[in-house]
Amino acid sequence: MIASHDRRFLNCVVTKVFEIDEHDHQLRTYVGNYDAYRQQKLIERRRWEEQYELQQEELNVLRTRLHDKARQIGHHRPPKDHDKSAYDARGQSVQRAVSRNLRSVQTRIDQLKKEMVRRPPEPLKFHANFIRERVNSPYSLSVSELSLRLNDGRRLLKKVRFTLGRDEHMLLTGPNGAGKSTLLDIIVQRRQADEGQVFIPSPIKIGYLRQDASPQGIQLSVLDYFRQELVGALDEHVTQLLSFGLYTSFDDCLMRVDQLSPGQL
Repeated sequence: MIASHDRRFLNCVVTKVFEIDEHDHQLRTYVGNYDAYRQQKLIERRRWEEQYELQQEELNVLRTRLHDKARQIGHHRPPKDHDKSAYDARGQSVQRAVSRNLRSVQTRIDQLKKEMVRRPPEPLKFHANFIRERVNSPYSLSVSELSLRLNDGRRLLKKVRFTLGRDEHMLLTGPNGAGKSTLLDIIVQRRQADEGQVFIPSPIKIGYLRQDASPQGIQLSVLDYFRQELVGALDEHVTQLLSFGLYTSFDDCLMRVDQLSPGQL
């Protein structure tokens, strides 16, 4: 049994995927590798959306019918005392039929509510809204000729150079042990390279979440920790925190920081 986020590794190794559903918290089983799991999830999602839409359409039709039937009963209400001769047996029969239809429609509405298909939530997305500093430089980071050897003499980095433009986003990828974390440590000055330079123009500041980050000792809730240096109303901060897509409900925002998993950090 393996717990991993490496999709390529999962595709090569696993034959069955277990998922703890984020909504009902039950364990679900999917046969096949990760790609097969994703395909099955897409099919489930489309089926769920279709069932929800069909049920909502039926409810809307029934509610309209219920409203119309109620108006119809009002139009067939008994006449006043001086006009009772106009209210014959046929009128009473029509009103009874309309009343039966009204009860039938209401019964079906009640049944659908008991079997209500939950609205599919929006797929979890991460929206990074970075505050852009006023920078005169055309780039936000410049790395020049970085080299590093480990204590055992093995070369980990060799003349690494790149420039990150002011509006660019970069993904650093590579196999385990290739030096990804080491390169990031050098950029944020947690480690020294043997050769080379890193230049970060002012007033850019780097925020760095370490691979071994630990939330131990932080007993504040996620929401309280998030809004420590913010101004404004509480509901505004909740809306902003949820908009990032990392947490899906208000209850998630109330979790203590020191109880979060590394993935939630």
